[in-house]
Amino acid sequence: FFGRISQSSPKSDIIRKKTVCGQCAKNGSIQKCRQHLIESMSLESVEDLSYHLKFVGYIVRHLKNYMFSFRWENRGKKTTEDMAALISAVGWCSGWKTLFSIMPINPTKEELL
Repeated sequence: FFGRISQSSPKSDIIRKKTVCGQCAKNGSIQKCRQHLIESMSLESVEDLSYHLKFVGYIVRHLKNYMFSFRWENRGKKTTEDMAALISAVGWCSGWKTLFSIMPINPTKEELL
């Protein structure tokens, strides 16, 4: 899976534009990884957690779809978003900096517009 992500792949675009933590990427995106969300909550700079709950729900929903696609009866039902959710889940749980060093997924501010 890692070897198939290039700078211009659909998986890369989904990950870069929808799920990368803005603080890890230093690009102003409102998404936060778990570490930065906890830090923001401790500083009381997160007013509304509903966005972040929906964001994590989005990752979980697509990760479940990807997981179920490994069953014979669900073969061929995974989407690009479902496959990208695996990387997004790793980035959300552990932060994105290590992933940036091995994958071309760090978005620029212009890409987020």
